[in-house]
Amino acid sequence: MTGKQIFLAEQYRYLLFYLLHYDATSPQKNSQTIYALFSSLTDSGIIDHFEGGFFNSAHNCEKSLANNATLINLFTAAAGHFFEGVFSVPAIHSAQWVINNLQSPDGAFFQTMAAENSLNNYYKLDRESVKNILDQDSFTAFASAFSIDDGPTFSTNNIIRQRSTQQIAEHALLHIKQVPLALEDAKQQIALFRKTKITPTINHTISCKSNGKTISALFNAARQFNRDDFATAAFSALQDIQQKLWSDNKLLNDDNNILEADTASYLLIIHALLKRLQYQWNDLDFHWLKQISEQFSDTAENIVKAMIKDNIDSTVDDFYNLYLLTSNQRFLTLAESIIGEVQIILKTNPEKYPQLLITLTSYLASQNFIIIRGSNYQSSHWLDQTTTGFNPSNYIYAVANSNLGFEKNSNSLIDKIHAVVRPFKSLQNKAPITYYSLDDLLADYS
Repeated sequence: MTGKQIFLAEQYRYLLFYLLHYDATSPQKNSQTIYALFSSLTDSGIIDHFEGGFFNSAHNCEKSLANNATLINLFTAAAGHFFEGVFSVPAIHSAQWVINNLQSPDGAFFQTMAAENSLNNYYKLDRESVKNILDQDSFTAFASAFSIDDGPTFSTNNIIRQRSTQQIAEHALLHIKQVPLALEDAKQQIALFRKTKITPTINHTISCKSNGKTISALFNAARQFNRDDFATAAFSALQDIQQKLWSDNKLLNDDNNILEADTASYLLIIHALLKRLQYQWNDLDFHWLKQISEQFSDTAENIVKAMIKDNIDSTVDDFYNLYLLTSNQRFLTLAESIIGEVQIILKTNPEKYPQLLITLTSYLASQNFIIIRGSNYQSSHWLDQTTTGFNPSNYIYAVANSNLGFEKNSNSLIDKIHAVVRPFKSLQNKAPITYYSLDDLLADYS
């Protein structure tokens, strides 16, 4: 694999959904194959192995917010499914890079960070300089891992790891236990050395769509990796978007002129708010979600066009969530109309639209809408226990007794914690089930 991104993240994401929902023929063999495909990405040139973040495919001296959000989501899902640190590391490092480099002082995230061209000194290093800043073991491990012996200069924006830890130990004549520490030290020292150079330029444009994707990705990563700092950054960005960019059902541009919010902006902010409520319920943000979703009016055809253009695969599930949270029949009707449009498109050219394949896969799978009620501590504990790993079959909300929530009878609370599991969509003919035991809930829906 070269430094350029030659795969679609949506295609890899679809493979995870395939494993979870459809793979009944040879699950172990297919899981190993898909694991190997994902593992190859962790060594590839799409990753900045030194500072974190993902490079764009077309401009590999550029890191964009939207691309990083998509790939952080992908690697977070892989880490949750395979429970492997090899996927956790790039997801965590890249989420941290986005927060450190692209988050504005007010909270929302900037659009890109880009070097002027591929020859920019920031990413260009020569072998002798690297040798001078590293100790012998670190340099030996680094040179072996990334095969930089071939020439005097190399670019760190498309460098590819060529050898495994075992292979590095054998090639560089190092003890295998030395290799990870030596390699990590080399990466940190090179990252610090980069900082002495001219920093790539940041594009300070703030995109509602890119921020929506990033906020959702950070909430996913916060849950998966138990990183409250990721959630804090997402909360800050969401608040900034609400206060500065979203006024009623309008978006404000840089000149404070009001623009109509486009379809994708609505879809991605709705998704971000649902992720926020699944991470931690908040009555005010639920009220904002209701406002936005009720103001949104577009046809299923236009929505599917936006899903294709902006690589959105969550919309149908989001509208089912909205229907169950608000009891508004319009969202149920809209979700099923979108599925009709998706099925028509996929009949002719399914491989062209992986995001629609994910949408259809989720629709055909059995899914669960779960509400946990109880004290703040109890509901949070139940939520933590039921949301480990990557499980797109469950949509879980913990609404503490201190919150009004969304139910009409929310004042008639019971003292004992409980969870109600409801059928997620019309094709699931299941009656709601109430659980008063965490063990029972985990046994059925973990």
